[in-house]
Amino acid sequence: MVFLVIEARCSLENVARLALPPHHTFCLSLSSPDGMETKDTVFISDNEEFDIPNSKGTAHFVMKWPESKKEATINVVSIPKHTRPYIDAEDSETYVPIAAFECRGADITKWFPESGYIVRSTAGTTWTDVDLKEDWNEYCEKGEEPVGISEMESRIVKHKPKK
Repeated sequence: MVFLVIEARCSLENVARLALPPHHTFCLSLSSPDGMETKDTVFISDNEEFDIPNSKGTAHFVMKWPESKKEATINVVSIPKHTRPYIDAEDSETYVPIAAFECRGADITKWFPESGYIVRSTAGTTWTDVDLKEDWNEYCEKGEEPVGISEMESRIVKHKPKK
């Protein structure tokens, strides 16, 4: 089984940790396996489950491409010892595998950071529901210093677990 993994990197200023909240909703772009069809904005969370037509299974996201006979499905998964839902200060400007997806009949082509993120400063102040559509900046009263997240980049990579 091959998984698609979001690897993200950013520049952290006086930020100890940038974290995804539990059951985060990911905003993604998809393409059909042959690349002929695309879907620009879909939202996927492990907090939602949908029945897969003509199957006993469920998935976190189900859709059908116009020319396909079968449904495409995506599940949010965790890959032990590989993915982790946070970026720490020492990871600044390094790609970190923050989320993984089991995809059947669809490929993830892009991740759009939206809102809902949790930021903890090096002084211990926490902000919730942080919006990362653009660079984020605040002032930490406790540490008496600016905090910020900038230059957010991501890539989608294939990951095949070792047997």
